[in-house]
Amino acid sequence: YLNVGAGQFRHPYWHNIDHLSDAYSDRIKSFVDINLDLMMLPAWPVESGSVDVVYSSHTIEHLTDEAVKVVLSESRRCLKGGGTIRLTCPDASLAYRALIDGDTAFWDYDRGSRGLSLKELFVSSVASALNYPEYDHLMPDDDEFARLAQDMSEAELCEHLVSLVPLESQQARASNHVNWFNHDKLSSMLVEAGFSNVVRSGYGQSQRAILRATKLFDGTHPYMSIYVEASV
Repeated sequence: YLNVGAGQFRHPYWHNIDHLSDAYSDRIKSFVDINLDLMMLPAWPVESGSVDVVYSSHTIEHLTDEAVKVVLSESRRCLKGGGTIRLTCPDASLAYRALIDGDTAFWDYDRGSRGLSLKELFVSSVASALNYPEYDHLMPDDDEFARLAQDMSEAELCEHLVSLVPLESQQARASNHVNWFNHDKLSSMLVEAGFSNVVRSGYGQSQRAILRATKLFDGTHPYMSIYVEASV
């Protein structure tokens, strides 16, 4: 079993992939089995067809589309026939609905978001670096953001905001969100990577019994997350 972006996860049956960056190495160095910077598009030192399950929670939103495509293709390569991938990350569709409804309470899960405007709250979901003072010049002003939100679809708005984020911001703060996903986008990327039977799942609702242990999995902000599974 592989846990990609595992953080401080530890279980004897699992191998953890994560990156010992300057931001995280002190906290996770004893948990990392395979040290990879996924933004560098690395091949994984894992034998093809040797893995039953790949799990990744709240990691892909910190990666570019190009890096996520490599994560999915390497997962596909490593999985055995009949193997499963389970992905969970912030659901941009839920954040977009909260934006349109003016529902600032949606972001109450994040104590760091207190005092932010509705614009800043939504941006924190898909392109959080834009909220930092050094990138304030890249953030649309309130009038421009209101126009974009009115004129653009969910996908167009998310893609536009992501396009404004300098890549060096993710290297400086690995916790930044630099990407967005909803069910349609994530499903399309899984199919493109060669997966089949792509299904929308939910908290603790995996098709694999081992992944229904919610003390170990799916615990990061369930009500604002999307859960998707696919098989080889």
